[in-house]
Amino acid sequence: MDKLLSLKSKFEGLKLKHPVISKIWISIIDSRIDIIDFTCEQCEEILDHIKHEDTSLMDVINNEKLLLALYFLKMNNFLNKT
Repeated sequence: MDKLLSLKSKFEGLKLKHPVISKIWISIIDSRIDIIDFTCEQCEEILDHIKHEDTSLMDVINNEKLLLALYFLKMNNFLNKT
């Protein structure tokens, strides 16, 4: 995460000289940071389920697997059409 923040800072310093490239890379870096933050939230949620020995944990995991499989199927169909 520190590396991403460092790179973002460097691109922010280049905004005046290279606005288009900087804007694109700052957006990419921000999206990666959002993904990392979301992943951390999911990990904390799973750890909380484990800590409290929540029996619904397997239901959550199975639902997530199903949603992930549907997402991959949609992406596969989309990529096959393009």
